[in-house]
Amino acid sequence: MAGDSPESRELASIQTAMRDDRAAYFRNPVMQARYSELITQQMPPEDRVDVGIGLLTTEESSAGMATMGDPGSELVEEWQKSGGYQVNLQSVQTAVLTMLSDFTSREQRAFMERFDRLPNKAIVEVYRALSLGKPNYLEDAPAAAVELFATTPEGSELVREWGFRAPQKVAVIKARFARATMAMGSTKGDFLAWFNGLESHEAKAVLRVVAG
Repeated sequence: MAGDSPESRELASIQTAMRDDRAAYFRNPVMQARYSELITQQMPPEDRVDVGIGLLTTEESSAGMATMGDPGSELVEEWQKSGGYQVNLQSVQTAVLTMLSDFTSREQRAFMERFDRLPNKAIVEVYRALSLGKPNYLEDAPAAAVELFATTPEGSELVREWGFRAPQKVAVIKARFARATMAMGSTKGDFLAWFNGLESHEAKAVLRVVAG
């Protein structure tokens, strides 16, 4: 990467964040994954190795999540008991990086900065929902629900993209949103305000990943 490239500036920004607020870096799996990606891009091809997503040890990352209070500590314990902390962390990182894959570096930073301003409880429940994956054996959403989903620009585009699979995809989105927002308690309003404030292409990227 050139020294004045957007990627180099992004890397420098992350390194500054690591110095200024290392605890915040520890509890941000997306920043960890992006840092790993940027570092790898700087290496000659022959020196690149598959080190997985994120450069933190499991202990460092879980300690950072624990700084998010009781919700973060509970999620760390839950992940440790359900397949292992690192496995669940990588599931979340992969999901979010997929959401951001078509964004510019500036769009990625802006998206995550807005997300990071949510209350800890809302952030933790998003991470939990992404780690749990899609629910099984859902009935297709009724035609009226699909039509309602398609009333937004992003919803209309996704329904066309999904075709005959749209009723199942919409059912998955509704179920995952309902489960996550119910668990958010009093922070549900903050999360919905964040989601409703997304640009159409951002909302489309989120919904596509949630639908699976």
